[in-house]
Amino acid sequence: MRVLTTDELLNDIQDKTMSVLAPHLVFTTDELAIGLRQYQSRNKETTYLCIRYEGRVLFYGTDVTHGWGGHVEEGAGYSVFCKRGELDDIDFSVMMDNDTDEDIDELDDSCPEEDESEDDFFFRNAVWLLNPTIH
Repeated sequence: MRVLTTDELLNDIQDKTMSVLAPHLVFTTDELAIGLRQYQSRNKETTYLCIRYEGRVLFYGTDVTHGWGGHVEEGAGYSVFCKRGELDDIDFSVMMDNDTDEDIDELDDSCPEEDESEDDFFFRNAVWLLNPTIH
């Protein structure tokens, strides 16, 4: 089994999320923003896939730890995590302009439930992003 690169993994997550969101964006995509944001530290590189819709935001992150001298060693793995929260335009802009990901780290963790598949986890987060009214 081939291990996905962090870019491939984040693209896969984006595709799965958009498959849920797209049917609800028939008339407008004005409130949807998608992008990548990368932060570097001395021994770690963190890349976030950011998906924002109407004030709600998901950050899927990947951490790659660097070895001696800042080089990623062949076969080095990465960790994947998700943060989410509700942010107004100003708070979101400030967060994206920061040089560190400390503000992102303060958002709520979103983790798979026990016995929840990856696809179900991504589906649940996408539905949260839509913020449907449940009667």
